[in-house]
Amino acid sequence: MEQGATEAAILTVSSAMSGTFNMAKQAAEEAPIRVEVIDSKGPTMTLGWQVLAGARARDEGASLDEIVAKVARVRAGMVQLVAMETLEYLQYGGRIGDAVKWVGNVLKVKPLVSIDHESGRVQPTGLARTQRALKDMFYKRFFEQLKGGKKLHIAVLHGNALEEAQKLVDRINDEFNPVELLVNITGPVLGINTGPGALALCGYAEE
Repeated sequence: MEQGATEAAILTVSSAMSGTFNMAKQAAEEAPIRVEVIDSKGPTMTLGWQVLAGARARDEGASLDEIVAKVARVRAGMVQLVAMETLEYLQYGGRIGDAVKWVGNVLKVKPLVSIDHESGRVQPTGLARTQRALKDMFYKRFFEQLKGGKKLHIAVLHGNALEEAQKLVDRINDEFNPVELLVNITGPVLGINTGPGALALCGYAEE
């Protein structure tokens, strides 16, 4: 505002995972300018892709309403899957969501979870006995959920497993040639709940 802003869009991590959205909504009500607070309905690059989409729309001259609409379209097509060595960290972190049904008898298997971008919660997606089976299921289901879309924007995230992440990057480039492909370590919200060795794919199709 001190630099001349007359309106703003604020995007937050999923309200199902953090109180940030509700706090931002309260602050927005007291702001002297129009502030649209958007619940990204997810962590890490679910939020990141929406921020990038909004910023790019702004740079192209979009109005605030157009930015909000663009972000909503990106969120509607977003897919995020996380393959983990264990369910242990998700359980301890308290962000287990609907995957709680697994607790008690499956901590020795390797879980695959997804982010529901309507509820913003963690959803159980699959279980595997071996790391190889987990990776195969993880990769296949991610691209199945993108439903053959074109102009893919994909992020590969890892829990201190850069070598495995790079293998995914190489395979994705060879097989899908996305318009944008990012690789990074998992952020704090995802990382603390998924633990070391976890791999995540997050992205959407423009068309």
